[in-house]
Amino acid sequence: MKIVKKIIGWSIILSSCLAVIYIGGWLLMLKPIYDLCVSISHGNVTIVQIIIAFIKCVFSSSVAWILAYTGSVIGAVIKE
Repeated sequence: MKIVKKIIGWSIILSSCLAVIYIGGWLLMLKPIYDLCVSISHGNVTIVQIIIAFIKCVFSSSVAWILAYTGSVIGAVIKE
């Protein structure tokens, strides 16, 4: 039973790290910049797109830390 708890705990920690990379890294940091570059290349950039991309990039690190901390705490509690 102890080994099963450790496996579940480590898998939760690992999955939270993957969620941080996907949500904090891709969806909130890189994709808005990519979409803004595509809009610039097509010549139809609006101020709303720029503001939304800026807000997403600013808050991406906060969201990433919250996800990482929450996943690590849940995984550590289950492991013990």
